Amino acid sequence: MTLENQRKLYELHRACAADNPAYEGWDFPDFPTFCHATFNSPRYQPSAHLVAADGEHWIGLALLDQYAE
Repeated sequence: MTLENQRKLYELHRACAADNPAYEGWDFPDFPTFCHATFNSPRYQPSAHLVAADGEHWIGLALLDQYAE
């Protein structure tokens, strides 16, 4: 994944978290922390991230994480 797309995914995650009442009062991590926690995680599955786009604008997200049994 390109750095540009990592940044777009970060911004999309941040926007979705801000819209979720479960994250109220929670400080979203900065970009380097998010990248490390996301892209270095064994749960991260790039093929399980679905991004809704309006042209070049990323506007929605659905994802699955993989957890060990």
